[in-house]
Amino acid sequence: MDKLVVALDVGSHRVRALVVGVSHGEQPEVLGLGNAPSKGISRSMVVDIEAATRAIERAINQCAEMGQCRISSVTCNLGGSHLATHDSEGAVPVSGDEITPIDVERVYDAARAIVLPPGQTVVKVVPRQFLIDGQAGILVPVGMSGVRLAANVTLVTGSQATARNLKKCLTGAGVECDQLLPSGLAAAAACLSDADKDLGVCLVDIGGGTTDVAVFKEGALRYMAVLPVAGEHLTKDLAVAAHISAPDAERIKCEFGTAYLDPDIDAARMEEPIPVRRVDGTQSADWSRRLVVDYMQPRVREILEMVGEQISASGLGEVLGAGVVLTGGTARLERIAPLAKSILGLPVRLGQIQGLAADAKFLSDPGMAGLAGLALHASTQDSEGGRRQRSRQGEGWSGIGASLKKLFKQF
Repeated sequence: MDKLVVALDVGSHRVRALVVGVSHGEQPEVLGLGNAPSKGISRSMVVDIEAATRAIERAINQCAEMGQCRISSVTCNLGGSHLATHDSEGAVPVSGDEITPIDVERVYDAARAIVLPPGQTVVKVVPRQFLIDGQAGILVPVGMSGVRLAANVTLVTGSQATARNLKKCLTGAGVECDQLLPSGLAAAAACLSDADKDLGVCLVDIGGGTTDVAVFKEGALRYMAVLPVAGEHLTKDLAVAAHISAPDAERIKCEFGTAYLDPDIDAARMEEPIPVRRVDGTQSADWSRRLVVDYMQPRVREILEMVGEQISASGLGEVLGAGVVLTGGTARLERIAPLAKSILGLPVRLGQIQGLAADAKFLSDPGMAGLAGLALHASTQDSEGGRRQRSRQGEGWSGIGASLKKLFKQF
């Protein structure tokens, strides 16, 4: 393999690490997966550096052991409702006979020069189009001739302190940060095709603590927002309603939850009894799947309606030809796609991971999209980060398949 890259997805519910081997001309291959419960993370942001560091360290160590490598750097997600987007543009004179990558970086720097609120910084520059001597619609300017290079971009901005705290946790866990990538862009890298982005698509990543909304049109990111409500709110609603512990509520949500019940189809399922042990130790016998859905559905609808508001705020809701793609752990909820379609009035599908060589269960799991997207993004970067990982055995997917299947049961 030419290099190894490592992705780290720091979420409100789980911290996951993924090591991927990259060989020229072949799909990146999953070699190891690490998983640890999130501690010190709330709504995708660090609230306890020591606890978050330990959780990151556990996930990385498990990943390194399975992948038979020593991990020294990672590409990590950056989440939280502090993230936002701004349209910007920049222009610079071309330094030589033709445009170079240095010229592109210079025009990005010019586009970054906007006034931001105190404590905010530019996290990512996403180009929409380049202009050379006034000629618009150029996607790849490097190598072309001209005297003036301009760019229309989307800037993703976020809290400087939040990014620094996350990097402190990575340093404490013994790894360097190759790059921070906004969570919505990570999930999009795994599940959206170029055709989706050209036609117009909204990526909705419903995680544990936050929901990321990213709208693409004409091949580029046009709008992003992060909602402070997601899957853990469904769990809390059940826990409060049934007077049960959060772990029990999470189990009931995963085993019996569904976005809606159809009386004509689900008559037998609706009154299916569900054993519930309350926090006072008493057993409740009156719980059913219908009652679980009654408590969950208002929150699911609230999340989807908030997503609809963000799509409207983007100004692109009428031109999203590819509709909506759902990812994140909460997208595993039964029938969430048809409910989203009825609320949003757009075609809706679950995200499928593309471009990785991995177990079929991994590729079909929308909850793994963000992690997979981080790995895919890292695998395409021409940097030293991927070459710092040291392989101890070079064991391929087939050699760790059984171990990965066992680990999947923890998610």
